[in-house]
Amino acid sequence: PGVAATGTPAVTKGKLIYTMDYDLGILDGSGESGWLVTSWLAKGYGTRYYAINPVTGQVVEGEEGAEVVLCANGLVRFVWKDADGNEVSADTVYFIDGEPKTFDLYAQIYGLDGVLKEERKILSWTQTSEDPYFTVVLPEMNKIISELGGGSIAGNELVLTVTDDNGDAVVLGLDGEELIRLAGVDASEVYAYSSSDGSFVSVYRPDSDQTEFYRF
Repeated sequence: PGVAATGTPAVTKGKLIYTMDYDLGILDGSGESGWLVTSWLAKGYGTRYYAINPVTGQVVEGEEGAEVVLCANGLVRFVWKDADGNEVSADTVYFIDGEPKTFDLYAQIYGLDGVLKEERKILSWTQTSEDPYFTVVLPEMNKIISELGGGSIAGNELVLTVTDDNGDAVVLGLDGEELIRLAGVDASEVYAYSSSDGSFVSVYRPDSDQTEFYRF
């Protein structure tokens, strides 16, 4: 999913480490692990989630309803499979179409080194008219996340303030200091998020319709 940045380079002490098309925001990340997790800003089943290691270039992909989660001791990618063992999208599972089908949810557990260590089936679900995500699925996901030392499906991101300074969009850090300046970019359409440790920052910029990721 990584692309070349097309916007005018920002003025920043941070390092541009990754660029993606369209509007995304950081959900989680830690400088210590080297991983960040980002997703589309638009939410709902089908929203893409990406765990990215900018140094190695490895990407582990998930989606809302079968997310990829950064944990203290690894990464976990949740994935739904049909009766034949083929991966299916979450909305196929959560929205019944015709006769009820049975799907299995798997946890693919990665080390922080990016190596897949284990794939484990964690539940089977036969469709009803109910959405099982919060009642059935989430508790089982959270057991795996706890086993890996804890993490957050919803994310631990911090929303950063974006202000206009003489026609430049300026992203402010948590201390109120200038982090990133985008010359001539409309600040009202810039969205910026930080990992809770401050090491990774995502900035969506409307001039290029891209999201840039910075390391601090």
